[in-house]
Amino acid sequence: MAKITGRLEESIKQYIDKGYWEPLLTSDYWDENAAKYPDEEAIIDGVSRLTWSQVKLRSDRLALKLLSLGIKRDEVVVCQLPNTNDFIIVRLALIKAGILNCQP
Repeated sequence: MAKITGRLEESIKQYIDKGYWEPLLTSDYWDENAAKYPDEEAIIDGVSRLTWSQVKLRSDRLALKLLSLGIKRDEVVVCQLPNTNDFIIVRLALIKAGILNCQP
């Protein structure tokens, strides 16, 4: 498993300090939108429509469930799902739990 080295940490800090990057994860932006627009639609697929708050609730619950199953932070999980709302929820849950997602 690749780990962040001192040199890489230094580069990341420089990018954040210069304003090129923010120290936030994708899930942080989703959660921020859930707080701002809880009842507005966030994602839509051919079967269902979910609001920002629904996506947050489902991804939070799944993140906790994955951790309770014994999957640990920085472990790798492979996820293969069609392009649906569930795919987004799984990806967000993995990010929130600190579980790495291996994708093609």
